[in-house]
Amino acid sequence: MSEVVTYAERRLRELRAARDAVTTNLLDLEAEGAYALLKAGDGLSGATALKAKPALARLPELWRGLELLDDLIDRADAQRGTGGLNERRARELSELLDGPSITLPAETVPLAQRQLTGSSVAVQTTTATTLLAGMEATFEAVRDVVTEVDAAWRDLLGRVQQATAALDQLPPEAAGDPQVTTARTTLDGLATRVADDPLGATADLERAEAALDTVQQAITDRRARATRLDADLATARTLLAELERLVGEGRLALDRSRAEVARPEGLLEPLDPAILTGETGLRPWLNRLDQLAVAGDVDKAGRGYQRWRQVADDTLAAARQVAAANTAPTTRRQELRGLLRAAKAKAAASGRAEDAALTQLARRASQVLGVPCDLAAAAKHVAAYVDALRSHTRKDESR
Repeated sequence: MSEVVTYAERRLRELRAARDAVTTNLLDLEAEGAYALLKAGDGLSGATALKAKPALARLPELWRGLELLDDLIDRADAQRGTGGLNERRARELSELLDGPSITLPAETVPLAQRQLTGSSVAVQTTTATTLLAGMEATFEAVRDVVTEVDAAWRDLLGRVQQATAALDQLPPEAAGDPQVTTARTTLDGLATRVADDPLGATADLERAEAALDTVQQAITDRRARATRLDADLATARTLLAELERLVGEGRLALDRSRAEVARPEGLLEPLDPAILTGETGLRPWLNRLDQLAVAGDVDKAGRGYQRWRQVADDTLAAARQVAAANTAPTTRRQELRGLLRAAKAKAAASGRAEDAALTQLARRASQVLGVPCDLAAAAKHVAAYVDALRSHTRKDESR
């Protein structure tokens, strides 16, 4: 069998298969429940009507195209006849199947496009390939609208119910949020719109869901801020207790240094307790922040805490400085006393406890370290005892 004959036979089979597939798909489309509802839906409105009606109006084009294709195949069957094909008849059949053998319905030529002697009716021809391509595009447009509307119908009611339930579960303080009011108003009107305008209802539902998401996120963020605020206020109470301890320590250390040390240097005046307990002090301020937190004013309390913490940190640094400065003289006296004790213990261990010269130096150092203590003099006498002890130790080692 020649290639010409083979092609003609194959092409005819392809067009028969295409016709059968078109017939099946068009019947399946019309049997689709969503299509039937749309076709009968004189009450369609809004976005659904704008999108669905023009698409559905094109469905008759598909049936007319199928009739034209069916007519071409009938003519091709008649031309082929029965029995085998020779090359001449095969070429004629191929020309029929591939050429512009399909006459389209006549169309009126707009007056602006007519010639004086031209016809008012335009008759055009097309090929089976071009016809099927146009039918495919039309079918996709109709199919997509039907599918989209069907998905909207199936999805909408469940989503409306879910969004409504989520709104009902919002905490009472969210009731006055404008986004909540908008979402609830939108959802209340959606139930009646689903049947007539599922696509428009979908757009409105998405806006309501977006508003609900915004509110829920705001609630989540607020709860997170409240949790952080609780932790911050607990830290503040710990910090305040440390401040109270340090302020008291600075005052006691000042009194002790003045009592134990003669002419102590570097002392600082203790912080005024009013900075902690006065009307505008840190403790009453913290109590007010606690009250704001309990009342639910998380943002105001959070901003207040940041200011409180700055003042508290500055106060803490100052309190530490005062405590360190006022403790330094007595700490130095204790260091010197410890150094003398250690040196005397070393003298005893080396058999020098009864050495008259060392005993005299130790006695003098102990006297100077008494109250009130002259730190400079005490340091000299302790150093003198330690140096004398070292000198005796080196002499012993050299023997």
